[in-house]
Amino acid sequence: MDTLCRGTKTSCLNDHMNNSTIQFIRKANVKTCKAPVLNKKKTIVSSLGMIIQSARANTEGEDMLLDTPVCDFGWKAPDFVLNDPDGNSFRMSDHLQDKGLLIAFICNHCPYVQAIAERLSQDTRTLMNEGVNVLAVMSNDYQHVPSDAPSHMKRFAEQYDFQFPYLVDEGQTVGRNYGAVCTPDFFGLNRTGELQYRGRIDDAGMGDPAGRTPELLNAMREIAETGRGPRQQSPSMGCSIKWT
Repeated sequence: MDTLCRGTKTSCLNDHMNNSTIQFIRKANVKTCKAPVLNKKKTIVSSLGMIIQSARANTEGEDMLLDTPVCDFGWKAPDFVLNDPDGNSFRMSDHLQDKGLLIAFICNHCPYVQAIAERLSQDTRTLMNEGVNVLAVMSNDYQHVPSDAPSHMKRFAEQYDFQFPYLVDEGQTVGRNYGAVCTPDFFGLNRTGELQYRGRIDDAGMGDPAGRTPELLNAMREIAETGRGPRQQSPSMGCSIKWT
């Protein structure tokens, strides 16, 4: 790969990154930034900084930057039972109400989750006030990434004032059954548990959220009202889930 983000030379980063970090960005290819922010130098620098942080934070193993796949409309989400860090049990089907359910696969250490955590807290609080339930699942192998351990999950949830249950996928069964690929990975379900949204939280990404379009919020509102999600969806992007 000769260029990064359509023209920014990887060679200009060599003085600031080690070889493993450069390899991480090369594997990420042009997914490291999106076209709408290419002319915003500050946003590009911020995005690159977060990517570098992600690479350095995961020296215990390989961390790939991934996009979520296209929404498989009508896919039936399997039921599950998981505990939160305090040992309280939650069954997915108990939270599948008339206005649907949002399931968010997230973690603590990923810079992409950290970048949207405040917005996620804000948007999910709005949805929950409108009758849309929310569950978050942490499927990473926290023996491999200790910063994702349940004790850290609890602190992370408190830091961002999450109002939804943040659940530990201890055996990674739920993540595998859902085909989750990265953090964050959003599954917007209608009242019958059918997948209607598999997109990103908004169009701000890693940049300035001022003036953003809250795509996840809008999609879940549409699902709550009609049972169907928008046909045009942009993929979420984040660190790969750390499988055992």
